[in-house]
Order: sequence, then structure tokens, then C-alpha cells
Amino acid sequence: MMVNRRAPAGPLARLAGGAALALLGAAPARAQLVPGAPSLTVTAASQLRFGIMVVPVSGSRTLGADGSVGDAGVIPVASGATSPAEFTVIYDRGGQGTQPLTITLQILLSAAPPVLQNGVVARLSAFTSDLPGAPVLVAGTPVTATISNCVTRTCALTFHIGGRLDVLRAFGSANLAFSLPVTALVTQVQG
Repeated sequence: MMVNRRAPAGPLARLAGGAALALLGAAPARAQLVPGAPSLTVTAASQLRFGIMVVPVSGSRTLGADGSVGDAGVIPVASGATSPAEFTVIYDRGGQGTQPLTITLQILLSAAPPVLQNGVVARLSAFTSDLPGAPVLVAGTPVTATISNCVTRTCALTFHIGGRLDVLRAFGSANLAFSLPVTALVTQVQG
């Protein structure tokens, strides 16, 4: 069985109650109330890819936020590239001021549904990140991240997400793809 893991996602953005909220996706998502107002743009620079593997019956592949790979019950295929997902959150202060700002964000990963395809069942779990203070991401539980000392119009935070792919194969093979549902919310701007 060959398993190729890619995570397509679509953009979504809205501004609610004065706080910017954006879904991380493959294309930039911009949340902006009025021209010149602060906004949040979120992009997925690369998708979570588990590569290609042969799964005789069941097994798992763990991909760390640092790119490390661990296999259990699977046979790796050398040509299958792996990589953690990479996201960038860009805060645009909307004005030309250069006063140092600290932007506090909440980042939330929602549960990814299991995939059933051609006799193969696959689930994502055990998410990890390289966000400071948040090495583990639990679906449905927000983590706090900070962009410090923002002195230019736009400031960014880039982070990576890894996880574990569990595969059970009754028969057949599959080309698996999951969306990685992650949202970011500006909770506070201090300056």
C-alpha cells in the first residue's frame, strides 16, 4: 500500500468583535475591517506531508515539527518526501507608526476527521509544534503565541506543525490527503 500525505486547505477570514480571526490555508487569508485598520494574514507555506510508505496491515508514521520521522509497522519508500506543515501569521498594524508593539495570538487546531478510502482507514493525532511554550497541540485547545517588538508596519510569526498518522489497511491502497484546520485570533495588542 502506498500512502502519500498532503494537506490541502482553503482560506477563510473574518473580523469579529474587533478581534482578527483567520483560518490558516494554502492561500493568504486577510481579516480587515476597514482600509488602514489592523489586520491578520495567515498562509500555509508548506503542507504536512508523511511521504510514501507501504503498510502491510497497520502502522504509523510520526513526523515531528522539526522534520524528524519515526515509523512503526510501516515500510518507508525512499522517494517519498516528508515535511511538517509550515504556517506564517502576519500582523499588519494598518498605520505607519513605529511604536514597539507586542501582539498576543491564540492559535487553535481543530480535530481532523478520519479518512476511509479504498479499504484504508487513516487518522491524524499527536500534533506537535515549534511554537515557544507549546510543543504539543491538542485539538480544540487554544495555545497562546506572541509577536514581540513589532516596530514595522507588518510583523510575522512562522511556526511548524507535525503529527502522527495511523493507518489500518484491510485491502487496497490509498493516496491520503487531510486538511489541517488551524485558526489564529488576535487577543491583545500592547504598545
